[in-house]
Amino acid sequence: MSFQFRLQKVLDLKVKQKEQAEWVVAEAAKKQRDFEESVTKWTSEKESLQNDLDSRSNAKVSVGQLQNLNGYITDSLLPTSLIRLYLIY
Repeated sequence: MSFQFRLQKVLDLKVKQKEQAEWVVAEAAKKQRDFEESVTKWTSEKESLQNDLDSRSNAKVSVGQLQNLNGYITDSLLPTSLIRLYLIY
């Protein structure tokens, strides 16, 4: 006669719940890494554009061109990128 643990079904259920929780945590960690990479990419692009703006402000460029570039950096790039990233995650 073999030993039978009378609460084996409960134990199996707990093991399954633990495995599911580990999968959820792993998926959340992956989404967080992806989001952080996207933010890092956006920050790099913003810095590049800011450097371009700074270099153009030292050169002979019209105020209108500087305003357009600055508007792109502050108004267009930031909200759409971060909103899109936030909605994905």
